[in-house]
Amino acid sequence: MPKENHTFRPVTYLLPSDSIIYQAIVDKLIMHKKDKFSNQVYSNIINKIDNTEVFTNPIRKWLEMRENIRKQYRKGNNFYFFSDISGYFENIKIDNLLSMLCFHTGKNEKEYEVLLKKVLVKWQFAKSQGLVQPHSASSILSKIYLTPVDAMLSDMKNKYSRYVDEFYLITNSEKELKLKIYYLCEKLRELGLNLNSSKSRYLSGKEISDELDEDQDYFNLVNYTEFHLFDIELSQSIVDNKFDEFINNYEDNKKVNMKIFRNCIRKYAKKENPRAVYFCLSIINKNYEQIVDIVKYLSVFLKYEDFSKIILEKITCYIKNKDINHYQWVQCWLLNLFIKTDYNYHVDTELLKSIFENKNQSNLSRATALLAYSKHSKDINLVFLSAMYKEADNTLLKRAILAASSKMPCTYTEDMYKIDADDELDIIVLKEYLLKNEYKIEMRI
Repeated sequence: MPKENHTFRPVTYLLPSDSIIYQAIVDKLIMHKKDKFSNQVYSNIINKIDNTEVFTNPIRKWLEMRENIRKQYRKGNNFYFFSDISGYFENIKIDNLLSMLCFHTGKNEKEYEVLLKKVLVKWQFAKSQGLVQPHSASSILSKIYLTPVDAMLSDMKNKYSRYVDEFYLITNSEKELKLKIYYLCEKLRELGLNLNSSKSRYLSGKEISDELDEDQDYFNLVNYTEFHLFDIELSQSIVDNKFDEFINNYEDNKKVNMKIFRNCIRKYAKKENPRAVYFCLSIINKNYEQIVDIVKYLSVFLKYEDFSKIILEKITCYIKNKDINHYQWVQCWLLNLFIKTDYNYHVDTELLKSIFENKNQSNLSRATALLAYSKHSKDINLVFLSAMYKEADNTLLKRAILAASSKMPCTYTEDMYKIDADDELDIIVLKEYLLKNEYKIEMRI
């Protein structure tokens, strides 16, 4: 995943069975002690097991943390430090993590630690280190990993806050703050972690209020639009004003808060308001970190013929342009939009074909392009799928081929859907499903 300053964040999407097993193991391990985490950690507050979401409202918790920092500042704490960890998830040491689990698991869950070690070692980024992300199970484990830090700073009480790997310390004594920063760095080093020097800031006096004011607009936007949810016109006006202000600042190369942008287009998506379509299309190759929210927003309007044409023309030009289409992560997300539309004549099937036939492309790009091609092609143009399946050696791509074959007659798919002795679980499950059900190729994000 591309980040600012031409850097990357490693991202891993697990196969369905792996993801389910991973989450189940972690859920079992922490079932009896999930409420033992520090109250000063505002991220990843775990819901009850029967809840559909693993975590309690993350945005609301982040806003609560920011409000706590403001409260501490108003109490006269005039020395403030904040930073985050450099390469957090990929630098977590597996052996260290497993040794900490004894404080978070019950005596009847010890057997699951053995299973957890197997999957973590299998998916490690480097020898004995790294957790896959994004995944709720990894977020829980990473929260456990920093509990020694939380314990060490617990005497600060509300003057210490943490959100995932972001640390916020505020005191009324410069000497105390510098000492706590030293302890923080020392404890992180014991865990094999480092603060990100480029994102570390030490502030005092009015500098603190200026920094806290930067996200005050976001705080107000979320709260006002929720409070005035019953008043559609008022809520809409607030979002429109904030979005216009954001665009003006962005185009003038002024510092902007991308949380405002994401919040606005999410609210526009809920109301199917196309106000941000053209702006989103204009920044696809300028701000790659926003691509997930942009794709989710644009996908809402592909059911309308005019917007489908405009959006897919822009996406096609981007993918074809080798001078700007550098990131497979961005391309994979954009390819989903070709699946979402129902207007075949807006889709460049030759472009899609060139992607899934190219073995140098990522398997995720190839799989997504293949599904889009299949949706917008007649079955006579899909006779190559059987031969392609026999040559494929990647589970993700094989699953896409099987799903794409659902458009073909039963006589064609009969052999493809037969379960072989060496089939992986994810292949078996999909074959059994396709044998018994009609499958509609659609975008799932």
